[in-house]
Amino acid sequence: MKVALLINSLSNGGAEKIVVELIESLYTEGVSVELICIEKDNFHKVHPNIKVTYLSNSTLKRNRIKSLLMTILLAFRLKKHIKLNNIELVQSHLFRSCYVNLTAKCLFKSSHVVQVVNHSIISRLKYEGIAGKVNLILIKLLYSFADLIISVSNVVKQDMENLFMFKNRSVVIYNPFDITKIKALAQEDIVEFNFNLNKKYIINVGRLIKIKRHSDLLYALVYLDENVEVLFVGCGPEREALQRLAIQLKIISRVHFLGWVSNPYKYIARADILVSTSESESFGNTIVEAFICDTAVISSACGGPSEIISKNCGILFPIGDVNSLVDSIRALLSDSDLKIKMHQQSKLRKNDFSLPIILKKYKNILLNLY
Repeated sequence: MKVALLINSLSNGGAEKIVVELIESLYTEGVSVELICIEKDNFHKVHPNIKVTYLSNSTLKRNRIKSLLMTILLAFRLKKHIKLNNIELVQSHLFRSCYVNLTAKCLFKSSHVVQVVNHSIISRLKYEGIAGKVNLILIKLLYSFADLIISVSNVVKQDMENLFMFKNRSVVIYNPFDITKIKALAQEDIVEFNFNLNKKYIINVGRLIKIKRHSDLLYALVYLDENVEVLFVGCGPEREALQRLAIQLKIISRVHFLGWVSNPYKYIARADILVSTSESESFGNTIVEAFICDTAVISSACGGPSEIISKNCGILFPIGDVNSLVDSIRALLSDSDLKIKMHQQSKLRKNDFSLPIILKKYKNILLNLY
C-alpha cells in the first residue's frame, strides 16, 4: 500500500518535527511512503531516499486568509499527484494541509483514503479573529469527509467533540519520542552557556509568543532566591517585551535569552526544573523531553500537560497563578525527596511516548489495520 504524509512545510515547528520523525521511522520499517509539502521551507531535513513533493514553489509566508484561498488550487494539484503516483492513503497534519487533503476528496472526487491529524485545541480558534472563524467553518464543512480523525491527546479529541458532532471514526495517538536519540543528545557538551554550580536554573523551551505566558515565569522569579536564574530557549515576537519586563522587574541579570538552539536537550538535562506556563497546549512535547532528560517538570494545567503529568511525575499549577508557581518551584528546589519520587515516576511515564510504541500505532492505521 502506497501512502503519503502531507504537511504545510518543514518549517521549525513541533508538528513538522513529529512528521519527520514518523516518516523516517516508517521508511526504515519498509512502508512505501512519501512526503508532500504545500510550500518549501526546509528547516527540518528528511532522509535523502524519501521522496519529497511540493505542491507549490512558494517559500513566502502568506497571511492566513490568502493561504486559505489557495486551498482549492492546491487540492487540485494534490488530486493529480495522487492519481499519477497511485497513492492510496494521505495522512495530513495541521489545519491547512487537512483542508487541502479533504478538498481533493470531496470537491475533486479523489478516491484516496483521508486521515487527518489534529495537533491543536480547536476551540482556541474562536478567539483568533476572522481567520479563526474561517478555520472553524472549514473544519465543520470538511472534517466530516475524513475516513479517520487522529488527535494527539484526549484533551484535543474531547475539545473537538464538544464543538462538533462528527460521526467519523476517531482515535488518540500521542506524539512519538526517540528516547535513545534524545538521551544521547542530552549528553553533548555545552560551550555556548556557562552553568554555574552555585546557581539553580529554570528552563523554558518553545516559541516566545503571548499564549505561552512567559511573563508569569518572570514575575515568579522576583520572589525566588537570588541564586535562581531562568533560561529561555526559543525565538519569537515576544522576546523584546520579555526583556523589557525583566529590566523593569530588576531581574535582567538572572534571565538568559538563548534564542533558537539546534540541541535543546543538553540544556534541559542541565537545568534543575523545566517550567511551562502556557495558556493552552494540545500536548506538551517539552514535558516528555524533560522526562527523558531526567529533569523535574512544573506546568500550568492547560490541556495536554494535565494528561501527560500523571502519577505524580510532575507538578501542575492553575494557569496564570504566579503564587502557586512560586510555591511549586520552591518545593522542588528545597525537597530532594520530592524530586527523587517525581523522577522515579517520570522515568516510567516517558515510556508511554516512546517511538516504537507510537510508530506501531501509526503503522497500523496507515495500513488500514485499525
